[in-house]
Amino acid sequence: MISKEDYYFRIDERQNTLDSLHKTRVFLSKIDEDEFYWKWAMIALHNALYGSMILVLQGTNPVRVEDKKKTEQMKKLRQKKNPLEADTGERYVISFNEALRRIQRPEFMKMYVGSKFVCITPEAEKYKQMPEHSDKAEFFAPELSVSLEHLNDYIRNQFLHYFPISISFGKGGFVQIIADIAKLIEFLLLRCGNFRIDSDEESNFIKGEISAISDLVTGLKGKHLPNE
Repeated sequence: MISKEDYYFRIDERQNTLDSLHKTRVFLSKIDEDEFYWKWAMIALHNALYGSMILVLQGTNPVRVEDKKKTEQMKKLRQKKNPLEADTGERYVISFNEALRRIQRPEFMKMYVGSKFVCITPEAEKYKQMPEHSDKAEFFAPELSVSLEHLNDYIRNQFLHYFPISISFGKGGFVQIIADIAKLIEFLLLRCGNFRIDSDEESNFIKGEISAISDLVTGLKGKHLPNE
């Protein structure tokens, strides 16, 4: 007889994020075997980033990342369809773009003494003039904004909400996006101060995956960014 533990597949946001980071590395390592792994690598990268943003924004309280407006809208919609249906308590998380906005705002990221927020130039100049924030910001080059926009709006959404057309993506662009996003994920999980590392094993796992991704990106740059 199958046990209850064997019957169910269980996963939480933390496991999902770390698994997505791992899968990004795995899929990148297989690209030479099958170029369709580009697709899966970019989807996994997006999932790893989204999950990382949610983890550092929620801290120890998941309510911080609830999209309360959408939760209420969907509750009313279900009740309209079936007035007798009991409230399921289903909640909705904030969108990728909203999470991205929040990790760049000290009012959302300041949870602990060592908490830091993301600052993409030219926003850096504003915060450098604010002593209360200047040492709490991690500065990133403006190219990160381009990589974030392309990953979410043009790559991930095309792959998951695919309209039946033929599309082309520059592999060199993929490589640069992966390099930029990996640095952001590293900051969120290891240095922003809002993600609790449970063990040395977990810390080493995250560091190892990001290091491996960086090494793979270096190799891919030689193939797809010949001018570097």
